[in-house]
Amino acid sequence: MKGLPVVFYRCSLKQFTIGNINIGEQDIWITFGKRVTDTVLGMDIPKQVIMITNPYEQKVYFRKDAEDNNHNFCLKI
Repeated sequence: MKGLPVVFYRCSLKQFTIGNINIGEQDIWITFGKRVTDTVLGMDIPKQVIMITNPYEQKVYFRKDAEDNNHNFCLKI
């Protein structure tokens, strides 16, 4: 990245939820840098759950684990 650095701040949360999945205590990194948009999500969070993207519906699905995925997911195209 060229230019000035972007400063990030660590924020420790006691509980973090994606959809209906509680992944418990989580550190997140935030910035107030104007060059960073609100669409950035660090990969350290999604790698803790199953993430499925469906370009036909333009949706992203999150599942807690393989069992949750196998029992509660049906891809509609």
